[in-house]
Amino acid sequence: MTSTTVRGPYAKTKQQRETIIQAALDYFGQYGYHGASMREIARDVGLSQAGLLHHFKTKAELLTATLESRDALTGTAIDAAVARSRSPLAGIVAIVEDNAAHRHLVQMFTVVSAEATDESHPAHQYFVDRSRRVIDHMRTELAAAVQQGVARADLDVDSAARQCQAMIYGLQVQWLLDPRADMVALFRAFLEDLTRP
Repeated sequence: MTSTTVRGPYAKTKQQRETIIQAALDYFGQYGYHGASMREIARDVGLSQAGLLHHFKTKAELLTATLESRDALTGTAIDAAVARSRSPLAGIVAIVEDNAAHRHLVQMFTVVSAEATDESHPAHQYFVDRSRRVIDHMRTELAAAVQQGVARADLDVDSAARQCQAMIYGLQVQWLLDPRADMVALFRAFLEDLTRP
């Protein structure tokens, strides 16, 4: 009989890395990449700076791991939403629903993505690639919605995918500035108007 439970040093290392990433989320979200301090992140999780560097050799590596952890969380939410509703549009709405449940992640993403418009930023290429992946994903989901008759037949899926991404980014900023803004409801209304047969 085999067990899938991870024990020993590897499990502790994995848990420590996740603890560091959670702390880094707050620091990157509050101070951005350039303002976040590896020394302060290390202190926050009870490590020396050398101990932190054992897990993440550079601040850029820690930033990448932090961004990837956010994407993994969102991907899980999207898959679950599509499975529940059997509608490709549910996956697009799930992105906003997931964001609404993780304010600290949205804040970190918003701050760092704005910084990363600078080509010299260590996460610049990450965000360029991520933007393309998000638009491709939305284009695929919208095309499937057209094929299933959920979205209107004459929908320009390329333009609609970019509009969806732009609306999500804009709503995130509004919501961070004013939590009373119901970005899920606002996005649902936008998507319905955009795709209504």
